[in-house]
Amino acid sequence: MALRADGPAFVRAPITYGRLAKKRGLIRMVNVRCFPETFTQMSLARQKLAFGEDLMEMLTRLGERLKRKKANYDIAGLMADVREIIGAW
Repeated sequence: MALRADGPAFVRAPITYGRLAKKRGLIRMVNVRCFPETFTQMSLARQKLAFGEDLMEMLTRLGERLKRKKANYDIAGLMADVREIIGAW
């Protein structure tokens, strides 16, 4: 536990990656993103940019895990679609 001037705070990893699991024919991976207090103080445009970067990092990690499992999935296509959506957002 780290201490701040105004009280205690927990230092957590920004993104915690879950395991890649197959259930009922679906492959899923649950990730947890912890947002620090500084994130809420950013402008909305900066928050969107930071969230987009985190999302791309999660997709990169998903792609690595799918590759290890030898799953045939077009992760590059998914990442291109997500970039396009983030750009329009």
